[in-house]
Amino acid sequence: MPPTQTLIQAEHVSRDYRLGETVIRAVNDLSLDICSGEFLALLGSSGSGKSTLLNLMAGLDRPTSGAINVRGQNLAALDSQGLARYRRETVGMVFQSFNLLPRMTLEAAGALCRRLSVCALANGASIAPASFPAASNSAGHWLARW
Repeated sequence: MPPTQTLIQAEHVSRDYRLGETVIRAVNDLSLDICSGEFLALLGSSGSGKSTLLNLMAGLDRPTSGAINVRGQNLAALDSQGLARYRRETVGMVFQSFNLLPRMTLEAAGALCRRLSVCALANGASIAPASFPAASNSAGHWLARW
């Protein structure tokens, strides 16, 4: 069997949030390798950190400690333009709510995002918008194309 390439590596990742005087640890010292061709499902109860972890891997949030490397690139080392490029070219996100285009299928919304990105770059934009709203069904949350 040929060796697999590690595409995503989380090393001792933690993410804390403050709520007044209380510190809430949404992700606690997580280490994880995701390899090429691997299928991964995140399961857990509400509030267990699934969405927080996905937001960290998508570059929408930064860990309080630890590092997330995607194809060898530490996401924390990317500036806002680098993160926008990463989200545009590497990950695809489908949100459950609040970011939906009414009356569009997921496929149509994805095609619109690609067209807008190409148009922005063709018209001299230094970066295309980081992410566009996408359609989703009620079970859809986040998709990646690693």
